[in-house]
Amino acid sequence: MSLNLESCHPGLKDPQEKLARSQSDALWAERLLNLNSKDFLSLWYQQPVFADMSAAKRKSLIEYRTHILDMHPKQILKQVFLATSLARQVSLWDVPSQLACECHFFAGSQDAKFHALAQEWQLHAPILVHSISGAGHNIHQAAPEVLSSTIIKLLG
Repeated sequence: MSLNLESCHPGLKDPQEKLARSQSDALWAERLLNLNSKDFLSLWYQQPVFADMSAAKRKSLIEYRTHILDMHPKQILKQVFLATSLARQVSLWDVPSQLACECHFFAGSQDAKFHALAQEWQLHAPILVHSISGAGHNIHQAAPEVLSSTIIKLLG
């Protein structure tokens, strides 16, 4: 048994960071509600965390996700987005230390932000960090075979 985490955040520590994130997420929630899906996703995927994506991959993903986003009521999506905001998340920094299993953190080699976060978390908790070559923030999308085979090897 193990805990396998992909590009996740253990929680914001600083109250000022939480406030800034809350304000940012409120802005994104309003964009989600008021923009058409394609325009919203076009803005969303311009964020620095997605900088590793090629223009072609970004365009393809926006086209694919636009249809999915259009299938759901925007007001409900806004509520879910705000309810799951990182600003509202409780701290999970100590969770790996409380578990009796190995904890694996997968970060894309091109995702500097989450690599740094994983390294910081590893200083405070027993986490094994795995860098997935050629992937950015969305590892399961950029390198699904590599991610899957790495996890399967760890489970074996």
